[in-house]
Amino acid sequence: MKIGMSLWVLLLVTGIVVNAQVSPDLPPQPDPICQITNFPREYIGEVPIYESPNYDLAVIGLLQQNETVQSDGFIRIGDGVWFVVDHAGGIGFIWHDDIMAPPNCPPVTVHGLSVPTPEILDNKPLLAYVSNNEVHLWDGERSINISPSPGARATQPVWSHQGELAWVAYPLNPINSDMNGIADILIWDGQQTFNLDLRLGLDLAPNGMPAWSVDGRLAWSGGEIENEEIYMWDGEKIINISQNTGRDTMPTWSSDGHLAWTSERDENAEIYVWDGEQIINISQNPDGDDRNASWSNDGRLAWGSGVNNNLEVLVWDGEQVINVSQDAGWDAWHAWSDDGRLAWVSTRDDYQAVYLWDGENTIRVSEANTNAANLNWAPDGRLAWQSERDQYHEIYIWDGEQVINFTQSPDTDAYSPRWNADGWLAWVADTGISWNIAVWDGEQIINVTDSRSINRYHTWAP
Repeated sequence: MKIGMSLWVLLLVTGIVVNAQVSPDLPPQPDPICQITNFPREYIGEVPIYESPNYDLAVIGLLQQNETVQSDGFIRIGDGVWFVVDHAGGIGFIWHDDIMAPPNCPPVTVHGLSVPTPEILDNKPLLAYVSNNEVHLWDGERSINISPSPGARATQPVWSHQGELAWVAYPLNPINSDMNGIADILIWDGQQTFNLDLRLGLDLAPNGMPAWSVDGRLAWSGGEIENEEIYMWDGEKIINISQNTGRDTMPTWSSDGHLAWTSERDENAEIYVWDGEQIINISQNPDGDDRNASWSNDGRLAWGSGVNNNLEVLVWDGEQVINVSQDAGWDAWHAWSDDGRLAWVSTRDDYQAVYLWDGENTIRVSEANTNAANLNWAPDGRLAWQSERDQYHEIYIWDGEQVINFTQSPDTDAYSPRWNADGWLAWVADTGISWNIAVWDGEQIINVTDSRSINRYHTWAP
């Protein structure tokens, strides 16, 4: 609505304060919390009101100079802030650079597009996890639910280097809770959660986990299962990176912006890498399948490969491929340390043992007769994993010299250890009744969830 110039108002126009007349019979009334005004500037005249905040902007109205309208609040998408206004053409959006608005405007819900975070979490570190199919955040003291859709199943959330969180949400059948329909990509930007599919007006049809690059690009596999492609969103547009009729899955970014994934374009699974311009086949292995690629900090690429009917761990150093496991047992589930060492699980000793390669030598790290899995490195070089002994899974830690049973909980299974940058350790504690997230902060163990529900897929913010 227009606010007439005869009403009392304070306008800040090119640094000059202008006072309008105020009726002597009525006390001054406070401005609406989200009253926004198109102040006259020599380079801005009429301000467009857009139909929706996307990159095919349709103008449904104009805000005249000096005109003030009521806004319900703002939605934040990426680096953009859009204010929501009512217009004859429907709900409209005004780009924040075009108008002046008070700083205390609240975030608002636009159905299907964005959901404000109920509380802003200021404490660190942040831990994301999935509880009963929805994504929650824990800041060391409290947890909040940032999922906008309770009727969907969230996959493993993934943090960006900028502190954003992305995940895939599959709609559920309300009768049997089976995944039913096309999934969406959801992104939490620190204040709100938005649906990338709805923002762009596209059915992205993602499958599996998305992957962030260091500079904030998002990659995922999507489309029909038999012909998935690798897509990338650069903050403005969607690009099909793989562009072939085979199945392309499991994208992963290097620290310098190279993208690797598994492609079945040659009838078997092989590792391909895109350097920003061209795509090359790294594994060159027509006789076996190559999957689960992961980058080291210095740009080497490791993956699991079927070699001579055996599963091995291979590493590409930018020039050549090296078989680092070289054993008749199967070798898999590799994990890079920050300083470039590679650990994996091997059955060469007739049980699942942890082995480590430092670039030259290979040693066994874990003790005998334990079935190890879910390796995870701490920034200081400690290595944690889950290991089955005495019918229970427990968390073990290797400090470079010795291995200790960290959890020592014979009546509770402990799975999936995850370190953060400060040396805190999180894992899933299974009591047989519920799966809860536990955290060790270096001094004590904290039960994050403490509920009779399924809590898992925990991951620390960078």
